[in-house]
Amino acid sequence: MRWRTMLKDPRVKRIIKMLKELIYPEGFPCVGCWSEGRLYQRNLCAKCTKTLERNVRVCPVCGRSNYTGLCEDCRKGRQFSKAIAPYKYKGSAKGMVISLKYRDATHAADIMAQDIAAIWDDDIRVDVMTGVPSSQEAFIKRGYNQSYEIATRLSEIINVPFRELIGLKRSGKSQHFLTKEQRRQQYIDSFSCIGDVKNKRVLLVDDVLTTGATADACARVLIQSGALDVYVAVFASVPYNTAKYQKIAKKNSK
Repeated sequence: MRWRTMLKDPRVKRIIKMLKELIYPEGFPCVGCWSEGRLYQRNLCAKCTKTLERNVRVCPVCGRSNYTGLCEDCRKGRQFSKAIAPYKYKGSAKGMVISLKYRDATHAADIMAQDIAAIWDDDIRVDVMTGVPSSQEAFIKRGYNQSYEIATRLSEIINVPFRELIGLKRSGKSQHFLTKEQRRQQYIDSFSCIGDVKNKRVLLVDDVLTTGATADACARVLIQSGALDVYVAVFASVPYNTAKYQKIAKKNSK
């Protein structure tokens, strides 16, 4: 589409950057809480630098914080081989994801890609990288795909080529009368492979991993199209052993 091409034009990007600098003459606001003032590492204010919480004891498959090892979800089986996430989805890590998705802070993707690359295991061989596709509704609202923003930057850091490999099949059903959860399920069910992945190991990139349902759905279509393995890399993951996760997991299981 013409407007999508315009957003990729370097001249348009420079104009957007200049407008942001006019609005925030001292530089961009904190990507964690959106406050103005002195920024430190990762474009975060002093308060937000203290609320980044790393994933330490994690499930060896989905990479979510879990003090008892392999989580119950992964015991049931996964379509992907392994997932990694440097941070828990809380505090300023959550704020950074919100800034990227809803506040046009695409520069946050630079930091996210660097943090993912810092924990990436170079011994894991992957041939190609892709991102989770945005729904048409989300893309129109943002003007970009946040997963692609992270993936294209990560691609340059770890030297793995990026390709758009997953598309969305059109559904004949109207979303007008669907609930938010029904729209999400329809979105997950619409994934399809649109690239050559035969005998390739694929790295799937996204911003957040909650239950792993989206990653599983993407991995499934890649494996069905001939991929040998699918690995997942996200910036943050919702801890498995939290009431918030259990509530989301219960809702997704209905």
